[in-house]
Amino acid sequence: MKKLIKKTALFLTLTAAAVLTSCSGVIFDTIREEVKLADSQISGTVYSIVRLQEGGEVQEGGKEYLLTSLGTIWKKNITEAASNGTDTDRDGDGISTSDSGHWSKFTSPAKNVRTMASNKNEELYVLAQTIAEVVDDGELVVSGWTMYYYKNGSWKTVTYENGNDVSFYSTSTSEIVMVFGTNSPNNDNRYAFANIKGTLYELSGGIASEYNPGDNAKDIDNSTDISASAVSAAYLNDKVYFSDNYGMTTNEAYGKDADTIYVSDGDYIYYNDENKDGKGNGWKAGNKNSDYSSALALGYAEGTGLLMGTSDGLIIATLTLDDESGIYIPDGGTGNLPSNTSSTLSSYYEVHNLLVIDPSKALSSSSGTDIYASVDFTGTSSSSSAVFQNVGMWAYYPGRNKWNRE
Repeated sequence: MKKLIKKTALFLTLTAAAVLTSCSGVIFDTIREEVKLADSQISGTVYSIVRLQEGGEVQEGGKEYLLTSLGTIWKKNITEAASNGTDTDRDGDGISTSDSGHWSKFTSPAKNVRTMASNKNEELYVLAQTIAEVVDDGELVVSGWTMYYYKNGSWKTVTYENGNDVSFYSTSTSEIVMVFGTNSPNNDNRYAFANIKGTLYELSGGIASEYNPGDNAKDIDNSTDISASAVSAAYLNDKVYFSDNYGMTTNEAYGKDADTIYVSDGDYIYYNDENKDGKGNGWKAGNKNSDYSSALALGYAEGTGLLMGTSDGLIIATLTLDDESGIYIPDGGTGNLPSNTSSTLSSYYEVHNLLVIDPSKALSSSSGTDIYASVDFTGTSSSSSAVFQNVGMWAYYPGRNKWNRE
């Protein structure tokens, strides 16, 4: 029987240093013809992209930040559209001036920070590796992990409910060791979790509490509990749903709660609006498309569809309004991307993280929103035609209608 949520390989292995190659390859020639590449500020393997609110609601003078982890942590203010290069237009004045950059290093509790998540209490949780040694071939050897949390300008070690530090030994590449969260546009819907060797924890107040998700972490037939393998979460109508697939998102936007949740599984995208009318509609499959089978991340953009990061670049999975339910369902199609996507976030690269700043806006030069994506590749430059200079954060800004390095 088809499962809704298929277990995917956990992306926690360290990316080996790739050989730097010349910029004279075909892909770089194509990019140059379309857009001048920016110098990378966020360069290297990106493990997480998360939202963090500080100082209260934005409408009341608080700030909204993006944070990303590459071993170190970087932040970007996304509340000041006109001056700081984002397109959220929270005040409704129509300003959509955007620019790249504006990142700065964020304080960090340790070296080698990997996955991160934030919650509605304005807390940031991170999982950091302890490196035992560097072996002869340059490979980093992991000896253990420690979890930290940040609030009000300071870092502390996370503890279990019994008071012991969340610090443990794990070198197995098959064990799930990660922090993740709902990462919702609205701060009130942000929840943080950790999966530590198959045990699920909720993270709040600096404490990791064992968490039982109940039916919200089961497959399409409500028969198999996947909480031990959960790697992503999404919030829908007072519930947090879990998946053991990274491709999971909702249609929530600033000031608007979600009414539909989407998750990728093989050649299908499933959708769930069971709380929309209280009738328990449950999970349903959209139309099949083999291009969906390599999904690594999903992001919703109203009027465009679902942006899908895959192991073969970036694609758009189109949605069609269902007249009966009033929700947008996956129709099995693919949409048009900005003109330089095929030569930037192309099939040479893997797109592991996606974040759409304001999902109520389309991928559009006139009325769109900023979109961030992390790019990486497997193998070597000579074997994949990818180049290490492109590994890192990329962004789409409506003002230029093209992708470029951050």
